[in-house]
Amino acid sequence: MSKVEKHLGRLLDDYIFVLMLTIIKNIISENKTWDFNRFISFRADHYSENEVLLLNLLGTFDVSVELTKQNVLTFVREVALRVGKAFHIDFPKNISFLTHLTSHVESMIKRLQQSVKLTNPIFKEFIAEHKELFLSVKAACKAHEKLLQVKLSDQEISFIAIYFASELRKKEEALSKKAKILVVCAEGLAVSIMIKSQLEEIFESREIHTLPVREFNTSHLKEYDFIVTTVDIPDIRSHKILRINNYLQKKDIEALQKHLSLKFTNHERTLEKFNPIMQLIRENTLGIKNLSKLELELISVLSRDDHNMPKQSLPEVKFNESHISIVGHIERWEDAIKEGTASLIKQQFITKNYEKKIISNLRKFGPYMVVAPGVMIAHAGSEDGVIEDSIWVTILPNGIMLKDRYEEPIKLILTLAFKSANTHRLVENIAKLALNQEKVEEIIQLKSNEDIYTCIFSSVYS
Repeated sequence: MSKVEKHLGRLLDDYIFVLMLTIIKNIISENKTWDFNRFISFRADHYSENEVLLLNLLGTFDVSVELTKQNVLTFVREVALRVGKAFHIDFPKNISFLTHLTSHVESMIKRLQQSVKLTNPIFKEFIAEHKELFLSVKAACKAHEKLLQVKLSDQEISFIAIYFASELRKKEEALSKKAKILVVCAEGLAVSIMIKSQLEEIFESREIHTLPVREFNTSHLKEYDFIVTTVDIPDIRSHKILRINNYLQKKDIEALQKHLSLKFTNHERTLEKFNPIMQLIRENTLGIKNLSKLELELISVLSRDDHNMPKQSLPEVKFNESHISIVGHIERWEDAIKEGTASLIKQQFITKNYEKKIISNLRKFGPYMVVAPGVMIAHAGSEDGVIEDSIWVTILPNGIMLKDRYEEPIKLILTLAFKSANTHRLVENIAKLALNQEKVEEIIQLKSNEDIYTCIFSSVYS
């Protein structure tokens, strides 16, 4: 073994020593004239299986001079990129995966340069189960085959495809684990309930809870898989936290799916058609003014169950024709808020603290209550002074600016004061009304409280 150690320039441990002795013993039993010095000094046209094992163990199956390490790395990365695009997975981001695949490709090249070919014993079974993946990997390998300066057979490509199949399996297993999600908002009411309802409709999950930001702390990071928030959470940073808009739009749904790896409900295949549908609408229709509303309605339709679901009864709240104010001129947004809250306070449906909390939250967190162009859903927490479930509608024909992301004057304020547990579906319907630009315009243009009440009530309770 001293010859081997001298050739390698290092000492061998006992395990490698015994393994080499066993291989050399097998080689000599096959060829009595075999000589180690000649074996390591000259390249042969053909090697026996045991000689291949020995060469691999010695590390003397050298890659040709023309084939550099960079060629292999480039090949692996390009194949990973191409297959990743086909299956919507960022394979190059997985360093461990790239390392193992690179090691396999290097070993494969050494074998092929010595005309040593392997047969995949599960080739037929693998192709039958992973035909689409195999074809994708094959196309990627063939596109970059010249980097390796060897010809890759289907057998060799199937070994490479197995690495990708393993990663896909891990991804599927991760997606199969339904997440526990927390929705954090300035208050745990209207906006957070809207988001919770959308998440339940679009994504699979184990549980979804809501929480006002003032109650959020680091312990929730351990309790929940993901935190979805509409406001900045002070002094807490985590990869589990994703900031979104105050009502889920297409880009928010895409961000949730990408960053949180959430799995769509059983309607995933239908939802995948969403982008092409929207593109066709954009290309062939000129009369649609509110694409965001259309996007949300399409998502709702595409994710709806085909069978007829029984309608849930909505709770009755304090809301009638007298709960409507039409204000011709107003200068401050605080006064616009107070048009609704002051009336509810007068009727003893809320306390003065509820009004103060709405204004304080808007000053602290910004105009997050503006859920659509020109529409605000004003609310605070149920514990902030709600006496009875109630609604007030304030219409501002001339509008009031609030520096929100839509940069349009607020003309409709829906003041909600809910404390009952069964108002979630009602809040969702009110949000859908707020997003219906045509209906909002109709409400603003109506002149009588009776007509306004009828329009809102029929929209929310239909």
